[in-house]
Amino acid sequence: MTSAFAKATSVSRRSRPRAYLLLGRVSNLPTVWTNVIAGAALAGATMHARLAICVALAVSCWYAAGMWMNDACDASIDARQRSDRPIPNGDVSRREVWIGAAAIAVVGAIVMWAAGADRAAWIWVALLLAAISYYNVRHKADPFGPAAMGLCRGLIYVIAASAFGQARALPVWIGALVLIIYVLSLTWAGKTLGPRAGAVMPWLIAGISLVDAVLILTMAPTQAMWWALAAIGGFFVTLAGQRVVPGT
Repeated sequence: MTSAFAKATSVSRRSRPRAYLLLGRVSNLPTVWTNVIAGAALAGATMHARLAICVALAVSCWYAAGMWMNDACDASIDARQRSDRPIPNGDVSRREVWIGAAAIAVVGAIVMWAAGADRAAWIWVALLLAAISYYNVRHKADPFGPAAMGLCRGLIYVIAASAFGQARALPVWIGALVLIIYVLSLTWAGKTLGPRAGAVMPWLIAGISLVDAVLILTMAPTQAMWWALAAIGGFFVTLAGQRVVPGT
């Protein structure tokens, strides 16, 4: 009987690579990339491919690290409410997730440093990491949790613009505020819809890329317009990815 139980348990467990992808909500990463594109476009920065790619990779690492940290912080709650998540399901240990989150965050910092981004960006990187930590530690007990999550997204615009040395551009700050409001609305919708949110949230999360596209079309210099097409593409890539790896 014991061996049968062990066999059933092992079957229910996922492979570590699959668990890592679930922890990082990697299907949502295209929205992070379009945030970087939009931030640089709104700043009117000349797109240097190497710098843009490195900034996108760095922010992707911090996003994934934040998601890993989220599961580590919520492990006891997930054990009661979302037992299919990687930690309560037994795919990975909580300690492993904490170590992984720290390692991924460090990799992001290394990539950002190697990219040669403007030094002003590091102030905003520090604020982003602080906001991520605050949200993950306090979001279940703090009414300001959703605001912290929105701030994380808005800061991606500022980091991208700062990396190109263009953080003072007014459209960047307006765009960041719009994105923060959208994420707050997304969070409100998720709580209001309750069980029905599962069908709507993937579209709302992917919609972040559409917000990026609209902001580029309305506020970015004319020569950056074609980046709006990339942002629209991010919407569809995110939806496709969520069919493979759930983004919530």
